[in-house]
Amino acid sequence: MKVRRALPADLKELLQLVHSGKLFALQDWIKAGKPLRCPEGAKLNAGVLSAAVETGFHSLVEELLRAGGWSPSDLGKALEIARSGRRFDIAELLNHHGARPKPSDFQTSCDKLDLFMMAHHLRAGTDPNRDNIFAQALSYMKARPLLGFYRQYRTEFPALEDQASLALAETVKNDQARWTALLAWAGADPFRSVPNDLSGIFPVDAEDCTTAANEAIWRNNPEILKALHLKPTPAQAIAHLSTAGYHDNFEVFRTFLAVIPRDQINNTPRASCDALERMVSRWASRNLHTNARDAKGDDENLKCVELLLDAGARWNPPPEDLRHARRNILQHDSRYIVQLLRLLLYTPNAVNIPSFLELCHSQSIRAKIIAADMPLARELQDLRKAARSANAADAAAKKETVPVAEQAPAAAS
Repeated sequence: MKVRRALPADLKELLQLVHSGKLFALQDWIKAGKPLRCPEGAKLNAGVLSAAVETGFHSLVEELLRAGGWSPSDLGKALEIARSGRRFDIAELLNHHGARPKPSDFQTSCDKLDLFMMAHHLRAGTDPNRDNIFAQALSYMKARPLLGFYRQYRTEFPALEDQASLALAETVKNDQARWTALLAWAGADPFRSVPNDLSGIFPVDAEDCTTAANEAIWRNNPEILKALHLKPTPAQAIAHLSTAGYHDNFEVFRTFLAVIPRDQINNTPRASCDALERMVSRWASRNLHTNARDAKGDDENLKCVELLLDAGARWNPPPEDLRHARRNILQHDSRYIVQLLRLLLYTPNAVNIPSFLELCHSQSIRAKIIAADMPLARELQDLRKAARSANAADAAAKKETVPVAEQAPAAAS
């Protein structure tokens, strides 16, 4: 049986100085060359360095470490005390002087909120995006120390930005307004592309990803939208504009539209506005529970269309999209259809006229227009006649300019 020896009187005095936090007296003790370490097998197995760490007095620990001579066991015990007491500043100090932590994986470190070991793992090459461990900790634990860790190390380890943004998207999906606000305050980017859930991988697939902003717009939860306090760049606003309009977030839509310069609103290769194309071809709004038409949603869409047109948006979709747009428009009642068509037709330079006439080239749409707005029906008829005359004139002009040698020979008599 191992016998524990009583502490010498001088080391009892030293421990008393440490417990009392008497820094200057400790400095004098060290200068005088007095002993700092307890003898092996001392009573209570007391350790001066560990006792200093327990006080949490950073300068006291630093003085003892500068004195040197500490064994790996002394340093290791002191490091465990610092980590368990969440004094990660002292843990860093001990690590700098040679203390080595016991092995543990990154997930365990996150679960225990061991910020020192988390940083240790990242500096050793752990990829924060692997298995989305940090995002899961942020999503499930909702611990403020993790926010502090993210803010402290986000510049040193940029992948933490992916993890925080993914956690933000998950929090938005779960309608957790308070944690959404805290993540946004910490700097999580609501416009950063992330996987659709925590099981996804980075880098993301551009065709199969989401953003916290997009999830918030889809859910249309005012508390969440307020918590995010969205401030998009013009490019981000353009990317999310049609989603905002589709889901009747008129105020968010107006906020996004306000930051888009007029010369950037028509963002497709056809000098057309992608958001306007999507909103023109929007299907009728319906109540999710009763499947009844939602007139409020349709009215919101028309307001958004009007704002886009006032901002200089043009409608010139690819020809192959016209059939799809026509089919969706037909889901609406006659009143909505004529309002939409009038907005497009009567905004100067807003539409490609041949595409517009093709959109209306349907017996079903014509019937709805005639039922609700006969003057508009007659105007569309006049536009078609004018288009046919223009086409005939163009064809004649082309025929006249064909060289004589290229014209077909006259029939023999």
